[in-house]
Formats: sequence, C-alpha cells, structure tokens
Amino acid sequence: MAINLPDWPSGPALYVLALVAALAGGCRAPAAGRPAGDGDPSAVRFAPAETVLAADAVRVPCDVVGGNPIVSAYVNGRGPFRFTVDTGASSLIVSARLAEQAGARPTDRPVSTNGVRTGNLYGVDSVSLGGPAGRGAEFRGLDAVVVDLSHVRDAVVTIDYPGRAVELSRGRLPPADGRDVVPMRPANDGLQLTVPLDVAGRRVWVAVDSGNDADLVLSPGPAKGLPLPVDPRPVPGMLATLHGLSPLVVDRLGEEARLGRHRLARPLVTLADADPDGREKALLGSGVLRHFVVAVDQRGMVARFTRAAGESADGPVEFPPMKGPPFGFDREDGALVITRPLDRGPSLEALGLKAGDRITAINGRPVAGMPGGDLNDLAAAGAPWVCDVSRGGRRLTVTVPLVVLVP
Repeated sequence: MAINLPDWPSGPALYVLALVAALAGGCRAPAAGRPAGDGDPSAVRFAPAETVLAADAVRVPCDVVGGNPIVSAYVNGRGPFRFTVDTGASSLIVSARLAEQAGARPTDRPVSTNGVRTGNLYGVDSVSLGGPAGRGAEFRGLDAVVVDLSHVRDAVVTIDYPGRAVELSRGRLPPADGRDVVPMRPANDGLQLTVPLDVAGRRVWVAVDSGNDADLVLSPGPAKGLPLPVDPRPVPGMLATLHGLSPLVVDRLGEEARLGRHRLARPLVTLADADPDGREKALLGSGVLRHFVVAVDQRGMVARFTRAAGESADGPVEFPPMKGPPFGFDREDGALVITRPLDRGPSLEALGLKAGDRITAINGRPVAGMPGGDLNDLAAAGAPWVCDVSRGGRRLTVTVPLVVLVP
C-alpha cells in the first residue's frame, strides 16, 4: 500500500466492475426502481437474470495495478473495455462516453448510492468477460448499466492475485472450516459481505473490498479497543468516499491479526470517519487480498483464502513500511499540487520546491491520465521520483527521495 488518491483512476478506458459486491441495497433508483422480481412491472433489474458460462470454469487474465485487479469486459457485445474488479462497489460504473460506445440506452432515472446522487441509469442487455457473448462468462437480463452482480449465486467468483486471473465457475466451495474457508455474513443492511478477522481476542467483521488499495480501513466503532500503538500519521493524498474527501491517516496494528488460519503480521490501518448516516467502515483491502487467491461462494455464504503455490500457509503475511514523498499534495487538473511539508524527510526548501508547485510528470510519465494505482506502485517501489515541476510558467526538474511515512 502507498498513497490513496482523491480521484478515480483516469486511464484511457478504466471503469469499475462489481463482480461479487454485496451492496444490493447500496445503489438504487428512486422508489419505482426496485429490483425486478418484486411484482412491480416498472422495476429496474440491477442483478442479472441469468449467468451463462461457456464452460464449467471460465478463467480470464487480469492485470493488477496498485493492488486492483483489472479485466477486459464487453458491454452489449462491444468492447473490450478495461474494468477494475471491485468487490466493494455495488454497480458497473462507466462514463457517459463508454455508455455511448456500448450502445447503452439512456434513461431519465437518477441513481443514488447511500443517499448521494451518482448519475443516471442506462439500459444494457449484457456484460461479458473473456470475450463477446457466448465465449466466456455472460450476465444477461440486465435493465441498467448500474448492475448489481451480488446475486450471481450460480457461480463461484475467484480473484487469483498471484496468478493474475479472474475465474467464474460452477459448483460450490466446501463449508467453513476456520482455516482456508471462512464464513461470510451480510452487514450494513445487506450492503456488504463480510468475513471475520480476529485481533487481540476480538472478532471484527470486515468487508472484502478489492477496489481499495489499503490493508485495512476502520472507522472508530470497529477500531475501538484494537491495539493501535503507533501515533496515527497524516500521509500524502486523501481518502475518497461518496461523501467527499477526508485526510488520509494511517496507523499500524500493534498485534498480529488472523484471517482463518492465515497470520497477518501487523497490517497498516487507514483510520476513517463513519459515514454521515452513522454507518461504520470496516474494509479488508487489496493490500491484504493481493497475497491470496480469493474465492467467494454467495450461495454457501463462504469465502476461501489460499496462499500462492509454493508459499507456506502457516507463514505470516508481511506488510512493508508505507513510503511516499515528504510532502502533502492535492491532485488537480492533471498535476500533483504540493500543499505542505511533512514532519519527516527533507524540507521543501532543501528540495528546491515550494507549496503550490505543480508536479506534471514522474520518471518521465505524465501525471495527467495516470491511474492512482500506478502512482501507488511508484511509491511502493521506493526509488526516488524524478519530477517535472511547473512554477509560474517556469519548468524545473527535481529529484524527490521517498521517505518512510509509516514504519
């Protein structure tokens, strides 16, 4: 894990695909837009009526950028388009441009997520992975581009982080055994599917969120009583939520956590506020998930976590220090705008920088259009950043050493 940016990844065609999210009530149209099947002929169908697999198991390659799995998908048989597989989102999120390219049908129905308006519904017939319709996994019978796939109960969904693949398969996972297979349960009025994490004699139910690059995200309720001995540290970037931006504050867990039999050696914890409606946050992000092959069976309400081939299941999962530049920044208009120095590392003056300077490229790569995950990967690598800097019409090149933000 490195830096959590305040905006969505903004590559040429990078969107969000909710494959196994359990946020059935999180994204919704107005009252008339209840899920289909409740007897209301005007209802909007968010879940697929049918999941069609071309084989018993359909496996498609994925990239992992900043911890986030990215696959190619087809909408209405058109594409491919690149999507982040986000198990913490409730919907297929696309831009108006993609909706037009995919032949989606615009409607005048607004859609909101947890009370926040996030766009309008578009009609769509199918979403396919692994190839156009009939050649991979296809989800049929959808009435809206806001597609809740949490009801794909006739397939086990697997994100194989070490093998760089996403798989949908027929069949079931074995029952929970407290080792690799753990129980799942809904939380927040069915808005999330959670798994148990045991820390210092406490059990915290955390939502599996492949779209979040943190190790753990906890708001005050779930964090209460947990061993967090390090001073919480503000770090560069902001924590982005549907309710706005908040400062990014990170601590390290003071003790080992257990996910089934798997030992998590003091993961980093991003401390977050509860939502304005009082809803608490407890998320297991890709900083942890990327060490596993993660399989979710929503019929059996179980999840399986297995280590990569050749890794000891009994060895601890290690989490390196969090690194980044020694200053805070905002992301604005295709640049990182320096806001303030941090209390560690060289000063802005020593680096030849000032608050308000605009970093437009890092190591020769333009910041404009750079997905947040790519920036996180640059920070995690730990090598100095060679930055192109704009200051009042002047162009500078400055080498910025990365520092340990959270040990």
